[in-house]
Amino acid sequence: MESSVNFFRKIYRQEEESLGEWLGRHKLLLFGLVVAAVLMILYFKYRAPFLVLRDMLVVAHTPLWGGLLLAVWLAGLTVRAYRVHKVAEQREFVEDFRHGLDQWEYYGAWRTEKEDRRHLLTVTESGDGGIARPCLLWRDYDFEFDTKIVRGNTTWLIRARDILNYAMLQCGQSELYPHFRVNGMWVRLPRVSLSTTLPLNTWFRVRIRVQGTRVTAKVTVDDAETEIYNWDLLRPNVRTFVIGEGDRTQRADLILSYPVGSIGFREWSDTECAQFRNVRVSKI
Repeated sequence: MESSVNFFRKIYRQEEESLGEWLGRHKLLLFGLVVAAVLMILYFKYRAPFLVLRDMLVVAHTPLWGGLLLAVWLAGLTVRAYRVHKVAEQREFVEDFRHGLDQWEYYGAWRTEKEDRRHLLTVTESGDGGIARPCLLWRDYDFEFDTKIVRGNTTWLIRARDILNYAMLQCGQSELYPHFRVNGMWVRLPRVSLSTTLPLNTWFRVRIRVQGTRVTAKVTVDDAETEIYNWDLLRPNVRTFVIGEGDRTQRADLILSYPVGSIGFREWSDTECAQFRNVRVSKI
């Protein structure tokens, strides 16, 4: 009897989580239905303002559907302005991957999964990577998450202006390679040897502080925190790139500058795979 009760409790929790994920994916549709319902209630309860609006549209030689389109457009502008204001005022971004990847711009094989009833993100074959939309205008922040190296390395993006411009820390078990991406081109900086060996297929905690031009990264393995990177990485500088192929090449000097930008993850090919969970970004 007890096992049957536990079984139905498990089914109930799964259905509850599925409903939550569905609501997260279709929140705009639900918002539209709520607005339509409110307008219908107002129309049947207070017809006079709607009749006045109709008469105004007739005088202006505007069809009723034109007025409705104008109202929808104004409502859309209002919602957009509110969302921009909300993002600007937001102090923290928390992602548990329970509701999919609606808040991310990503390319490649990104998928959400479950492990021990906890949601997580698996990234592989993602040459461009992916970034969190809510943090695009953030400057100084703490970026924390759990990660697991499945194959190759675990790679973290900071100060991402967009998917083609960001700073990157590519971290293997014993070494770390800082990178810059500028207009889709890559600059790889010298290797940094880690003061500890990171485990394979085991979760560990990462805490990255981005403040001014300095980047500090620490990992926690077996309850012991170790600093693995501390450098003035984000100081603006100029790099020379060779653009073109064959005989049609030219040199171009590009400025590497990342004053603001979001966080994200990247794993290049199927030889690289990492998992992430419990993401938290806090302004400082």
